[in-house]
Amino acid sequence: MWQHNGERRLTGAAGRIARKSYIRAASYANPGFDLALAAAKADPSWHTYAVPCGHDVMIDAPDRLTEILLEAAQ
Repeated sequence: MWQHNGERRLTGAAGRIARKSYIRAASYANPGFDLALAAAKADPSWHTYAVPCGHDVMIDAPDRLTEILLEAAQ
C-alpha cells in the first residue's frame, strides 16, 4: 500500500510476500481479529498462531512471542 496526498492505493505487493504470519492474542475478545485469523487459516500462504494472552503479546507472553518470531524468521 502506498499513500500520496492522503489517498491510499493497494498495490497487490502483500500477495508477493512468501512467508506471512498472523499472531492472535486469543484471550483478547475481538470479533474482527477472530475473522482475520479465520481468513489467514484458510489461506495456505499464512502461518497462524493463537497465543493464550491479552492484546499485548510482547508483555503477556514474551517467551512465546520470541519463539514465534524466530520460527517465522527461518
